[in-house]
Amino acid sequence: MTTELFNEWLFSLNEDMKKQERKILLFLDNCTVHNNPPPLINIELQFFPPNTTSKLQPLDQETENDQLNIESIQWNSLPTQENVSFTDYVNVDEDVAVWGVLSDAEILENTLSIDEDNEDDTSPLPLVTLKEASSSLEKLRHFSLQSEVTVEVFDALFTKENTIEKMKLNSIKQKTITDFFKK
Repeated sequence: MTTELFNEWLFSLNEDMKKQERKILLFLDNCTVHNNPPPLINIELQFFPPNTTSKLQPLDQETENDQLNIESIQWNSLPTQENVSFTDYVNVDEDVAVWGVLSDAEILENTLSIDEDNEDDTSPLPLVTLKEASSSLEKLRHFSLQSEVTVEVFDALFTKENTIEKMKLNSIKQKTITDFFKK
């Protein structure tokens, strides 16, 4: 688990709670990846007191050797494994880095590579005419009437409609007196 992954999950959970109009209390241990949460509206975080994880999380009370012995007995009851011991199977991801502290140089390198990736993906947006925008807005309004949506959705559609109408009015060029004498 990394801080970034945890924060993504936490943000996603917060969005789900917002959609459901719920507020929750989430208990966390003092793992370092939990120390920098994003701002949350629908989730309140409460941390366990230090050094109480094994008392408050019973699964953390089992010793590693006892667990390995129980599981190795089950492992031996399975059909033959091709040159894979139980310990090797359990420890296959032991050397995988799941958290850590990055140096300034590593952070800068990661940021620059992300920026380079984003530059490649950017393409100009297709031009949308006012007529196309009005048509799309009308389709959204019809969809909203057929679906169960909140008042906020209709307010947003109304605001967009007003904006498009203002843009239409601003795009109309005022005629001069000489325009009436031309054929």
